[in-house]
Amino acid sequence: MRVAGDLVQVISDSPLLRSVNRSSLEGLGPELEWITLDEHEVLFLDGDRGDALYFVASGRLEILQAARERGRATDDDAQVLTTLAAGDALGEMRALTGSQGLAAVRGVTASRLVRLAKDRLDWYLATHPDVAENLHAVFAPRFYRNEMLQVLLNMFGNLTDEVLADIEHRLTWRHVAREEALFRQGESTDELFVLISGRLQELTKDNAGGDRVVNEIGHGGTVGEMGVLTDEIQTTSVVAVRNSVLLQFSRANFREMAIRHPVLNEWLARLLSRKLRGVIQETPTEHLTTNILLIPASDGALGEILRTTLFIDFETGRMLPRFQHTR
Repeated sequence: MRVAGDLVQVISDSPLLRSVNRSSLEGLGPELEWITLDEHEVLFLDGDRGDALYFVASGRLEILQAARERGRATDDDAQVLTTLAAGDALGEMRALTGSQGLAAVRGVTASRLVRLAKDRLDWYLATHPDVAENLHAVFAPRFYRNEMLQVLLNMFGNLTDEVLADIEHRLTWRHVAREEALFRQGESTDELFVLISGRLQELTKDNAGGDRVVNEIGHGGTVGEMGVLTDEIQTTSVVAVRNSVLLQFSRANFREMAIRHPVLNEWLARLLSRKLRGVIQETPTEHLTTNILLIPASDGALGEILRTTLFIDFETGRMLPRFQHTR
């Protein structure tokens, strides 16, 4: 017999969801199910697409990675990456993205887990934005750490491990949904934001009271710089035009870091100087086209276009793999 309260207790005790209010998780009770795993039984293989999120209630499991190219992660020479015990969650990356995993999971001992199917997880996050926000905060450092490191390198130059650890400890990851405002014109904010993924628009009111786009902010762009220096109100609004992930620094945290690491103050001074001197210009939105639709006159024309065209990600500036066209 399945006891919903017990199932909810298992997931609410997990560090993954511990910060989520228990009452917000009660609605998941009917969507949860018990899974038992025998000793040495495989839960999923490397290469499998994510279909569920799991929480370990009892027992021990191990995450395995193939030791040979094209080998299986359950082969005799597979490498044990880590072990999992009661309270741990697994399959979260696969469940949130639907992607293929690079590792397998196998029971070390007989184990009992709580399973939440991906489609039910997707439904729940869509109807409970507070839980979705918590999960974004948990997963953003894992998904976007490489992008964060590249942005920080571009901002501050080479960073020592000490400085990087201090920055990571004091920053807050912020997720802003499409059409959501980061802040509005006339508001006061004491925070600096750095865009890691997505796109923002900077808006100001025109004479008729409507919004006019004055700037677009892409990968690595910053907003709110003056907020870490003064209490002046914002002269523009900043709105996400795509789901966006940002680093957020409070005034207190930035100032404390800048005292210990003067490179941060030097960067801020250079940035504000460039903006005040007009080196960073307002960019017309028509020059920031990211999505292009090609409508060929014939199938042969499409093949020639795809064969000769370079595809570039306008947010990162990286060239994408060339498309292959077949009739």
